[in-house]
Amino acid sequence: MLPAGGGLLAVPLIAPEGVLGALSVLMAPAEEPTPQQRAAVEALTAWAALRLGQLPADGQQVQSHHSREGPRPPRAEGARRPRSGPAIGRYGEPVRSAGPEGSSGTALTALDSMSRALWQMSDAFFVVDGAWRVTFVNAEAERLLGVSHALLGRTLWDIFASLRVDLAAPGLETRCRQAVDSGAPATFEMRWPTNRRWYRMRLVPVPDGLTVYAADVTESQARAAERAAAERAAAERIARVTELTTALAQALTMRDVVAAIAAWVLPPFNASGLVIQIIEGRVIRVAGSVGYSRAFLDKIDGTAVTTVSPVSEVYHSGKPAFIGSAEEYVARYPLMSGLPSAAGKAAWAFLPLIVSGRCIGCCVISFAESRLLNGEEQTLLTALSGLMAQAIERARLYDTEHTRVRSSSGDCCRVPSRRCGSWTRPRVIFPPARASMSAVTGTTSFPCPAPGWPWSSAM
Repeated sequence: MLPAGGGLLAVPLIAPEGVLGALSVLMAPAEEPTPQQRAAVEALTAWAALRLGQLPADGQQVQSHHSREGPRPPRAEGARRPRSGPAIGRYGEPVRSAGPEGSSGTALTALDSMSRALWQMSDAFFVVDGAWRVTFVNAEAERLLGVSHALLGRTLWDIFASLRVDLAAPGLETRCRQAVDSGAPATFEMRWPTNRRWYRMRLVPVPDGLTVYAADVTESQARAAERAAAERAAAERIARVTELTTALAQALTMRDVVAAIAAWVLPPFNASGLVIQIIEGRVIRVAGSVGYSRAFLDKIDGTAVTTVSPVSEVYHSGKPAFIGSAEEYVARYPLMSGLPSAAGKAAWAFLPLIVSGRCIGCCVISFAESRLLNGEEQTLLTALSGLMAQAIERARLYDTEHTRVRSSSGDCCRVPSRRCGSWTRPRVIFPPARASMSAVTGTTSFPCPAPGWPWSSAM
């Protein structure tokens, strides 16, 4: 009879050979057990069922256990010893007796230590017998396969099918069977379907079945993937630097430099625009562009370096600036809030052009959609800006000398600037459509351009 206000939680003792009885726990006060309490009792029941179902027939080993652990619960009526499979130890692990008369106290101590190690080891571990029935599951393996009392006695293939392991790793059953047939251990990695984590599986055949170890290698897999990504990024960075170096080495004029940068820098970053701006005195001049309209370039050409703008900021600091959205641009430069919409751009990389420790201008790489460049991309663009600066300075000197020579020979005329009435050189402009890389002819052109003449005027 239950005490007043008490309750009873009863869980059946299920062993591979059948139901052995029940384990009952008195609950005071009488209330519904929590999931944690129910799980603890179920785990204890599974442990007790294994021990009751696998008790040895000879009295010596039983007596030895009694002397160390106290009296055992009586075997339920009708319980019988399994016809095949290893004997089960204190924590449900398969063990062998030291001899036909049972184990000595020293052997039992060793087995007890091994039992604890198998049950509490950090790797998942389970055992199947010669008929592929599960005979032992440790605590970590329960996370993969389910609670032990629901697994013991079932075939491994039935458990895999219920968890859809066969769909995630179609060759797993074949590997297990090959390991048993060959008698050779096998190691491989797979992603477990229930928790989507990576495990290094090790299959070790034993005379009466197969033992399976599963070590969680998700973190090491992630680190390996990060290393591989870093190596690929480094290889790509070296390749891009080499390609751009080769292309810029062959560029003589500003037109050639702009074309090389557009061809080798914009595509890898999926960029849509390029502007090369040079500092002349106290103003910022557009020297070349790709992907911008004539009206927009006229609007930004001739801006004073004292104006609060990303270009002037880069010029004075000598450091790159990266802006990931139009909202960020407007927040940082409210006086230039109309430029993002006028340009049709949504993200920018402003790269200083530094030659011999002196900033000569800024290379602006722009994107049609908002984008936050990661650290690797920022590092690569900063490295490329050094190569671009050297080529731009070289092309500027070449164009200046070329213009001086032709002017002195009388083959070329100067073009007055309508903006300030001074004499100025034209700039290189590539059309917004990137399919064509030819220069746009301005409203005012040179009367006698020579072959390869790098400039066209856009006033």
